[in-house]
Amino acid sequence: MGYYVNPEDGRSKEQWLEDEGELINYNQAAYLLTEGDRLPVCLVDNGFFTAAGIGYCLAEVEEFQRPCGRPKKWYSVPRKALELWYKE
Repeated sequence: MGYYVNPEDGRSKEQWLEDEGELINYNQAAYLLTEGDRLPVCLVDNGFFTAAGIGYCLAEVEEFQRPCGRPKKWYSVPRKALELWYKE
């Protein structure tokens, strides 16, 4: 199932990612797993709603990187900012 960002402070997922993260390209996502203090988050546009999946391991990042026809954006987010939804 994975872990997903769901802000409860009134911000949309998009605004939260803009405020807390940095836009990256999908090639940088797997590299972040070796950085230590940041994780990749994939914002997926599902049409009626968006999902912001946390790439906490290589398998999860690869799953989000698979082509599926849905628009996606990748963000680099500090692990500390993701603690509400994901803890190692």
